[in-house]
Amino acid sequence: MKSLCLTLFLFCQTTFNNFDFEYSNKKEFVQGITDCTLLANTFIPPTERVIILISVGQAVLESDWGQSRFAKEGNNFYGLIETDPTSKHLKALGNPSIMIRAYDKKCESVADYINVLNSHPNFKEYQDLLVKQYISGEIDPIAVVKTLHKYAIDPNYVEKLIKTMGTLLNEYPTIFHLTTKA
Repeated sequence: MKSLCLTLFLFCQTTFNNFDFEYSNKKEFVQGITDCTLLANTFIPPTERVIILISVGQAVLESDWGQSRFAKEGNNFYGLIETDPTSKHLKALGNPSIMIRAYDKKCESVADYINVLNSHPNFKEYQDLLVKQYISGEIDPIAVVKTLHKYAIDPNYVEKLIKTMGTLLNEYPTIFHLTTKA
């Protein structure tokens, strides 16, 4: 049994590491981030799975629908900052002391974003709420978004994210029909 579990784990890790997507418009971008999030969620416990709509909403907001320099040059869709100068990164044009993480594949950005949400102390409220919602079986994306107020320095970030999520639901209802829950 252990060898079967290990084989499945290695197969899934290889599948995830080889998965990538291309996009040339907003719908393809939304679908790609959705697919990466779904795939990443399969490798983590249910209590740590990100809500797809939130993941896509943050990617849209942080990367301007995948059009930002960090998205195009570094596959970073979430504005994740790098603190280790020996790790792969891009420097902010306006302030070269700010390093933004860079990834070889787009889905690596999604997986790292999920890891940051689930491990960084700034998101303890988010982590606790995910567990509570999982246990109760009642998922409330807006309540979850309200715990992400520390994600950006913009004091209106939560409101912007909620608005972006509304836009996504209106413009791409078929993509989010079955993927709004964790």
